[in-house]
Amino acid sequence: MNWSRPVARTVLSLVAGLAVSACVATTTSPSLLAGLPSASPSPAIASVRPTPSAVSQPTSSSRPIDPPEPTDPPEPTLVPTPIPSQIAGCGTGEAGFMAHRSEIPRTLHFGGATIEYTSAGVGMRDGSWPVDDVIPGGVGLTPDEIAVVVGPADHIILRADGLTLLDTSAAASPWTKVTFEGGLATFAGARVVLAWRHRSDGSLSISAPDQVGDWAVELFPGWQGDCLRGDGTAYARIKVR
Repeated sequence: MNWSRPVARTVLSLVAGLAVSACVATTTSPSLLAGLPSASPSPAIASVRPTPSAVSQPTSSSRPIDPPEPTDPPEPTLVPTPIPSQIAGCGTGEAGFMAHRSEIPRTLHFGGATIEYTSAGVGMRDGSWPVDDVIPGGVGLTPDEIAVVVGPADHIILRADGLTLLDTSAAASPWTKVTFEGGLATFAGARVVLAWRHRSDGSLSISAPDQVGDWAVELFPGWQGDCLRGDGTAYARIKVR
C-alpha cells in the first residue's frame, strides 16, 4: 500500500484550509458588521462636550453694582369718617332739623336781664344737616340797653331756657366807646377778656370786670338741645360799682 499520496493530499488540504481562514479573517461581510457597535461617537459621548452655558464667564461681582432706583412710599389708606349715630326721637337730616328747629334760642338770660341771641351755626346733634349763616357784629345791642349792676369781679349767670350752654368767649369794652349805626353796634377802645366757667345746671358763670365802670359785653356762646346744637352771638351791658 502506498501511503505517500494520502499524506500529500492531507498536507494540501491543510494549506488550502489555512488560506481560506486567512481570507475570512481579512474580509468581513456586511451581515456580520450589522450587529457590531458603530465607531462614530454616540449621543451620550457627544453630550459630554461643554456647552456655551457651561463655559466660565466673568461673574457680575467683578463689576460695580448700580444703586437701586428710589421708589415712592405707598399711598396712605384712607379711613372713612365715622357717621354719628342718630339720637332716639330726633330723626336726622332736613326732616329732623325742621321738626326740632324750635330748639334754636332767640334770647338768653344774663343775670337779671334778657338779651337778644343771634344764631350763627346750627345743625342736628348727629352731625347731619348743618346750617351756617354770616351775621354782622353788634346785632341786638341797643343804645338804651338795660345794664346788669354788679360789683367788681362778681359772677353773672348766663343761661338759656331748656338748653345746655357748652362754652363761650366773653369780652368787655368801655360803653363810652360804643357807637351805633344802622341798628348795629361797633366796639372801640381797650377790650378786657372776661373769665367764665361751666355750672352743673348747664349754665355759664361770667366774671364781671374788676374795674368800676360802664361796660359793653360781647358773648359768643355755644349751646345744645335735645336734638340740635349751635352757636351764635349775644351782647349785654354791665355797670360795675
